[in-house]
Amino acid sequence: MQQNYSKYFDEEGHLNTIGRTLYADAMQLEKVEKLPDSLQQHVNDCSFCSSLIVVLYDAIAELNYSDLPSHPLLNVSPKGNFTLSDNPQDIERILEKLMAEAVEIPSMERLLKNQIAYRKLGRIEIKVNKPTPNALCFNQLDFELEEALTESADLSIRNHKGRVFRALLPKGEKAYSVSLQPKENYPNGLYYWKLTPANGKPLVGKFYVFQR
Repeated sequence: MQQNYSKYFDEEGHLNTIGRTLYADAMQLEKVEKLPDSLQQHVNDCSFCSSLIVVLYDAIAELNYSDLPSHPLLNVSPKGNFTLSDNPQDIERILEKLMAEAVEIPSMERLLKNQIAYRKLGRIEIKVNKPTPNALCFNQLDFELEEALTESADLSIRNHKGRVFRALLPKGEKAYSVSLQPKENYPNGLYYWKLTPANGKPLVGKFYVFQR
């Protein structure tokens, strides 16, 4: 039965986090030619996705995959044959497990609820296309705004133990990536991001990290 590879692409036709991670891992394992033709062709044709994959590959290039018993997205050990998993629910199962074990932050959950109300009233000034709600991230978190920032904004990331990342995004920024390495700084679990414009209301979201 032919597999459906649509889970590796987003609604705009670009590779999503799973697709980019899969491609970067294939580069690390020197098995890109074993990937589906659709993934290989897209990366060859799309400078946007290929540039993101290069950044991701640089982040994992020094990791030693030879000690891994198996790949979390592929049904093979790094020393074996390289084939896509026959189970399309692997990622969903990882996410379900992380959600079941998540430690929520009450104050951030309240901000999320208020944000829903603000959105209905049309008071949300910044629209974020990525990350999507409850996104599952592996080696990095990608931000993509619908429009470039009209003023600088403070970006922070935290989990239930405290803040793990902070950066000031300059005016005119539309896309930004946060490396989730080294992995000991970003253990598996629930995280919240908060984007606060210099003169506007904060925008909040949550995502999950799964480290190999």
